[in-house]
Amino acid sequence: MNCILIVEDDAEINNFINDYFIIKEYKTIQSFSGTEALLRLESDNDVECIILDLMLPGKSGEDIIKNVRKISDVPIIVISAKSEEEAKIEVLKLGADDFLLKPFNLEELYLKVQRHIKKYCDYRIEKNVKTEKKYKNITLNTNTREVYVNGIPVYFTTKEFDILNLMVENPNKVFSKENLFKEVWKEDYCIDTQTVTVHVNNIRNKMKQINNHDANIETVWGIGFKLC
Repeated sequence: MNCILIVEDDAEINNFINDYFIIKEYKTIQSFSGTEALLRLESDNDVECIILDLMLPGKSGEDIIKNVRKISDVPIIVISAKSEEEAKIEVLKLGADDFLLKPFNLEELYLKVQRHIKKYCDYRIEKNVKTEKKYKNITLNTNTREVYVNGIPVYFTTKEFDILNLMVENPNKVFSKENLFKEVWKEDYCIDTQTVTVHVNNIRNKMKQINNHDANIETVWGIGFKLC
């Protein structure tokens, strides 16, 4: 069941929207001030769309958009009596996804909520797929920069993680020390191949402490390294 947060200080309008979306089988959370809305967002991680008035007691709608965009990409649909084009442009620049002028049609609001929630859910699925990478017994999350070997968390330094991430993306590909240095250290010229060797050996040792018989980095003599 999709969840929306309705932020509107006019109780009649808030209840009007709330009742409509309950009929449409949505989970709804009602807030009647900007301050209450932020508290609701902190306590409920299920919100998939915010329907937001601008003129609110406590924090304004604009302040809510700024606060939300610091921590979340959840869709925000502004409903406002502010008819000036500048007001619409301002909230869109702040990070709102859509704008409806009061009085509005509930069916139009419903269609906008549907569309934005679908887009948001698709984005989250795609984001999760992209951030988690697996190869044999290794799992990396590029968002949290966590690594699991056989399901056990293993700490890697920044450069070690970047090397392993590159190899997980390209299993069985042979990387020269120069290649790894340029890709991970972002330098045009490799001035210290020994640094690469030390980092690769650290990765090997950390993985071997968990399991000696699965994915590992092999040395290709005279060329470099590969994950196999």
